[in-house]
Amino acid sequence: MRSLFFLFALLMAFSGLAVPEAVIARRAVRDPVIDGRLTEPDWKNARWVTLDRSRPARPRTDGEWNELSRMVGEYVKQQFAQNVQAAALWSERGLYFAFIVEDTDIIGRMKEGELLWLEDVVELFLARNARSGEKHLEIQLNPTNVMMLNPPEGIRFNRPASAVAVDGSLNSHLEFDRQWTAELFLPWEELVRTGLASPPTGENAGRVAAVRFASWDLTICTQLRINRFTGPGTDDPHFPECYRLLVCEGFESTKP
Repeated sequence: MRSLFFLFALLMAFSGLAVPEAVIARRAVRDPVIDGRLTEPDWKNARWVTLDRSRPARPRTDGEWNELSRMVGEYVKQQFAQNVQAAALWSERGLYFAFIVEDTDIIGRMKEGELLWLEDVVELFLARNARSGEKHLEIQLNPTNVMMLNPPEGIRFNRPASAVAVDGSLNSHLEFDRQWTAELFLPWEELVRTGLASPPTGENAGRVAAVRFASWDLTICTQLRINRFTGPGTDDPHFPECYRLLVCEGFESTKP
C-alpha cells in the first residue's frame, strides 16, 4: 500500500498537481442517528474540511465584482462568502458522511429522477483507489432529502440511509436562511460487496477508499450557480485521480 501511495504522489508531482490532503474519518464513539441534525458529540469532534475551488471563478478585483454585481445583483457577494464543510466518521457498521452548507436562499424543488445539481445539492464521490479510470459511486442529496444515486456501470448499490435538516425557509426567497445539513450512512457490507471500500485494518493502514466532496448552490434571485468541491486539479469532481484518500483513525482495536 505504501508503494501505491508513493506512486500516486509521484504522478501528481510530475503532473504539476499538489498531493491532496487525506480526509480523516474518526471512529465514532456511538453510531450517529441519521437525522441530518449533526448534534452528536462525534460530529462536533470530526475532522471537517472546507470545500473550495468555486465556479464560476470568484472575482479578483473591484472591477470584476462590480461587473458581476451589475449583472446579477449585490447578493452575489453573500453567495461567494458562504462556506460548505464536509466530514466523515466510521464505526464497525460502516462509513458516515455529513455536510454543513451555509445558504441564505435554500432551494430544493427537484424530484427523484430530475437534475438535482441544477439547484442546491451536495455530492459525495467514492472510489476504491485514487487513480485514473477508477470506477466510482456518485451520490447527490438535495435539501428535501431527494437523492440521485449513480453507481459504477454494472453494479447495483442499494440506496443508503440519509437525512437533511433545514435552518431556514425552504423555497421562500423573501426570508433570509442560515444553513442546511445533510447526513449519509454507507454500510461496510454494501461497500465490500461492490468493491468500493473495505474496513480499516493494519494491512491497509486505515486507507479504506478515496473520496471527493462537492456542492452546488443556486440562488433564484441571481440565477447564479456556484460549484464548490475539494481539490486539487481539474474543476470537475468526477475524476478519481483527484480524490483524497479516506483514512480511518483508531482502527487498531478492530479485527483484521
